[in-house]
Amino acid sequence: HHPPPPPPPIIILGGMAQSISSWEHHLSPLSRERDVVIYEYLGSGLGYRHEDNNDVHLVSEQEYYQNVTLSYQAKDFCKIIQRIFPKCQQIDVVGFSLGARIALATIALYPTLVRKAHLTGVCLQRTEVAKIIIQSWKDILSSGDIYNRNDSTLKAFARSIILATYSEEFLEFHGSEKVALWVDHICQNNNPMGLLSLLEQTHDDDQNEMINVAKQIQNRFT
Repeated sequence: HHPPPPPPPIIILGGMAQSISSWEHHLSPLSRERDVVIYEYLGSGLGYRHEDNNDVHLVSEQEYYQNVTLSYQAKDFCKIIQRIFPKCQQIDVVGFSLGARIALATIALYPTLVRKAHLTGVCLQRTEVAKIIIQSWKDILSSGDIYNRNDSTLKAFARSIILATYSEEFLEFHGSEKVALWVDHICQNNNPMGLLSLLEQTHDDDQNEMINVAKQIQNRFT
């Protein structure tokens, strides 16, 4: 008897301002029986690299972040996954917030690629409060030096996104020292231009965009 094939790899797509290191503590339990990839989509993490070597095509930051739309992210994601797992027919996906929306865009374009998806933090319609929060993030980042990760506006953005992500009880439990570490972590592991590009290109008409994605998925499976 041949042993059963291993389950497909799990690909994790985090939310806005989350990086590979945000999920590293999940690796041990998830990778006991399968491969796990923490995926930083275009615009997340440090992303753009200035060094010139054989593996990096040197372009300006503006060119690098020129297209970070959901449809482009889905195509880029599929291409990279096929390169990492050339013999793998399907994957399982875990997505949160923006990462979940990219996962949905991927399913809409490549329905046979994803076997199972566990997605949270996605809505078809944003509340007025959510719209104000997102606009405030754009204002904060665009008011500072988007080329400088040490700029104070990135810290302001980090504090704002923490307030929008966690409950008051959760923040009270962990305390100000822990929150300060999270702020530093966001600043050290994200690129301001990448974050601003994501906000400008994936959050302007996201209600209609997600409705269209949902319709595409429905059409593919009916």
